[in-house]
Amino acid sequence: HVESNVNETKTHLSKLGTDPQNTDKTLQDSKKLSNPQAPQVKPKQAPIQSNSVGDLSHLNLLIVDDNETNHFVLNSLLAKTINRIYTAYNGQEALDILSVEKIDLVLMDIHMPVMDGIEATIAIRESKEPWSDVKIIAVTADPNYQQHRLCINIGMNAALAKPVNFLKLVDTIRSTMAQPSNSHILHAKSA
Repeated sequence: HVESNVNETKTHLSKLGTDPQNTDKTLQDSKKLSNPQAPQVKPKQAPIQSNSVGDLSHLNLLIVDDNETNHFVLNSLLAKTINRIYTAYNGQEALDILSVEKIDLVLMDIHMPVMDGIEATIAIRESKEPWSDVKIIAVTADPNYQQHRLCINIGMNAALAKPVNFLKLVDTIRSTMAQPSNSHILHAKSA
């Protein structure tokens, strides 16, 4: 009976936004007070999966977009989820950053001055650089089917429509990071 109350309390705290892992000690202390003879149960903790698909905290992300507001929005959504976030305002800046930083994933706008997202993606994929197989997700204001297909055909791994929803963004990042490193080639051949 006590155990079911503890589980109900944890569920309730979780729904309120409180981390149930932090409440285990408090709940155990309250059990000690109500029954000092009760055996102490150590809470089970999920194993930490660093560098797994579910854990994005190891990723270095490059946001390529000419709009400052889009940089802010994407940074705000991902700041607590991603290891490090770099920003570029056009495709040429993206290439410059890729040449000096270890980037795992690029969120690429399509329409930008100097070098747009299409040109930048082609330049990345055609380069002989170690980063030529970096994962790229298009983030575009043009959500139509042809735009999505074009993004995949030129070697992007996925495409998202603006405005970006946090859960959809994280889901797309996870599924993209789970793809094999040459998946952009496989997608382009099948599209």
